Amino acid sequence: ADTIRLIKENVSALYRVAVVNEPYDGALVPATQAEMSFIRNGVHIKADSSGTSALLLPLQFSRCLFPGQNGAGAQPQIQRANLINTLVIFDRALDIDLTWRFNFWRGAGCRLDDIRDSESLELQQ
Repeated sequence: ADTIRLIKENVSALYRVAVVNEPYDGALVPATQAEMSFIRNGVHIKADSSGTSALLLPLQFSRCLFPGQNGAGAQPQIQRANLINTLVIFDRALDIDLTWRFNFWRGAGCRLDDIRDSESLELQQ
């Protein structure tokens, strides 16, 4: 309920405000040179920053979305934002593939986690 209320209060600012369920206790600075391109089964993201930054991606969040190795530094945090979007929090440099890994014969656990998330966030009727 709090998440939905915060989103409704910030509708006009959702391009720069990320409402998250997992709080982040740190200072964020704007990212620079951020770019996203589609690749097979996912997206490639590259960005720079003078500190810790967050990128709100126009990509539906899923527990089946897995980050590859960050070729530019420490692994980023991947989390849900604004109920449906993907938020990537990284430090200084990011050069990573986020791939969607799921099929019906194995790896279905992440989709079950998505269903549980949806139920706990009351996104299903």
